[in-house]
Amino acid sequence: MGFSFFRSALILTIMLVLIAAPACAITVTVGTRDGLESASASGEYRLQNSAFLDSDITLGQGEVSRRSSAGGTGKNMVHEEVSGNGGSVTNTITSDGSFRSTSSDFASGAGAISSYQTSLAGLSGSIGTTSTGKENQMTVAGGFSGEGDMDVSLSSLAAQEALTTGTASALGAPVFSDELVQGIRGQDMGVSVHGLYLAGEKGLGEFGMFAQNAKGGAAAKPQPSPADYKLLGYKWQSRGMGPQISIALSEDGALPNGLEGSVWSDVYDQISSAEVTWDTTSSKKLFSTLGITTGGTPLDSNDGKNVHLWTSDTGIIPKDKDGNDNIIAMTNDWYIPVTKTLVESDCWYNNRLNWRIDEDGIGGSGNNNFDIRTIALHELGHTLGLADLYENSNTEQTMYGYNDGKADWTLNSGDIAGVQKLYGK
Repeated sequence: MGFSFFRSALILTIMLVLIAAPACAITVTVGTRDGLESASASGEYRLQNSAFLDSDITLGQGEVSRRSSAGGTGKNMVHEEVSGNGGSVTNTITSDGSFRSTSSDFASGAGAISSYQTSLAGLSGSIGTTSTGKENQMTVAGGFSGEGDMDVSLSSLAAQEALTTGTASALGAPVFSDELVQGIRGQDMGVSVHGLYLAGEKGLGEFGMFAQNAKGGAAAKPQPSPADYKLLGYKWQSRGMGPQISIALSEDGALPNGLEGSVWSDVYDQISSAEVTWDTTSSKKLFSTLGITTGGTPLDSNDGKNVHLWTSDTGIIPKDKDGNDNIIAMTNDWYIPVTKTLVESDCWYNNRLNWRIDEDGIGGSGNNNFDIRTIALHELGHTLGLADLYENSNTEQTMYGYNDGKADWTLNSGDIAGVQKLYGK
């Protein structure tokens, strides 16, 4: 089903409603012009059972406004764009489960503004927003895979400057905020957040979010990868023999919960061993010798330090809406979008959960007790620039987003191929 309108001066209202169709694809394109000033709005909607769409579009002389609401269950997708001479904003929502969203857009010759709120829950969900202005392009995108949920409220402006502000949380964890935006605004900079969480029968799920600002050009996009690995789209700059990433373990506060009788040097050995495991995949020196520090590291800004630390702070790793501790660990990567260069990577481990040091890395207990080296090995993959995998053919890879919580210290062929693609053999 498709609708298309373009008029030089016209006021028009369009109402679209879909109820309980097995599957439906709807496209809408409208535009208006007043002399040299033009504005347009478009939408693509792929909706499944029990879904609905209500979209009200008004055209004026050189301007367009739209209010939309949609929701339902199953596999659904909403993609909307609004643009004027000065800039454009695109918003995309996908859901495998349940979703509800409302949005409001306006565009004229000066540019475009857009805001939307959405709640996603189920097997997976994602959002993406790109604002393109005359000076820069800002992109915010993220989602979850595994039984989980996500709440998003974003507002975007695209004119002389492109800017997106608001909040987003996955499993209750804040993954986007106005404070984070200030860390990338006005400069070529990006930040990504990756987290592991308990996800029902499949074991572990993964959530992630990235925000990036590119001055005078499009932001970096992840590059296509073979089936057994995926790249995040950025990497560390090599220095001499390799990137030699310098990470420090913070010994501030209590030892990881569950390690009674252990000392910090035992934890140090596990993370250092995970670094060495990655180092053996390439002739390049990927990591420098693990350091030791005290204190924390900021969540919403980069300080030039790469820190791993355990925290019980619910402001960093919160509980979910039901008060459960589902988030295991999360990594923030800061990078320069135009050059696709990583500049900082920090990792927080949830110290309200139980941790252990496995004896041999080939099994052990599952979701109620997490092996430090196994989780660190996965998180360090994000630090290097590798993304999560979710296909059933990827279950043996370290970067597979699900597992049963058991110990596994071995990198597989896809993990090795991915890091060699980034840094060489």
